[in-house]
Amino acid sequence: MKTELIPVIEIGYHNQGIKSPENYPYWEFPDEWQNYADKSYVKAGFKDKLIPYKKGSGFYRAKDITKNNLAKIVNDHFEGIIKEEWNEDETCALFGGYVLRINGEDKLFPQCCGDLSDIVYWETIAKYKQWKFYNGHPTPEVEFNKNNVIFNCKNDNEDFIPKTDEKIEVPILELEKAYDNARIELKEFEFNIKQIESNLFYKPIKDQLENILIYRNQEIDIDEVKKLRPTMAIVNTGFWHKIKGLFK
Repeated sequence: MKTELIPVIEIGYHNQGIKSPENYPYWEFPDEWQNYADKSYVKAGFKDKLIPYKKGSGFYRAKDITKNNLAKIVNDHFEGIIKEEWNEDETCALFGGYVLRINGEDKLFPQCCGDLSDIVYWETIAKYKQWKFYNGHPTPEVEFNKNNVIFNCKNDNEDFIPKTDEKIEVPILELEKAYDNARIELKEFEFNIKQIESNLFYKPIKDQLENILIYRNQEIDIDEVKKLRPTMAIVNTGFWHKIKGLFK
């Protein structure tokens, strides 16, 4: 089994006065929705063509976004600070999250209100076998058996978008490898963020730019999670030593 956690950013800009498709959901009419999105991005002022993670979805792989487009996304993300509608401390990470992909098939997408800082929830599951999880709403319930983590994706009040399997079972060791690889990919994205800092209208004062946009999660304290069951952490030591020193 090959398991991946793929960092994606959700890019909207569907408020440009362009008529939206009449057919939906987007995954059944991907060409129509992608054409609509592409026209919206051009009108919104994006310099380069955006290549979607999945056609029509609004999700774009973080590391694949060009520096020109990334500068616009971040400038727009900080616009509320410039307008004094909120402050730096109140600014969330970039919207999106992590696609859970198993054997080449997308099993679970970030849901509404998910963002890149949700990586910490994947850490609590993959490293510490703790159900401290959120990837937007609705959020799967999570349970563990001896070797696997099970995501129960049934919600009576809200549908998962796109529709997903009601139960997704992943070996913990596979999910840990996927988490480690996602962190490596986020380091690539960090580098891209640092490259655009000189082109930003607002430059953070209290925190590092990459921490605000990727990692800062104000809902969970990972150090407290580590205290709960530190001896239960599953350590993929061979893989971890290859990437030791990359992370904070």
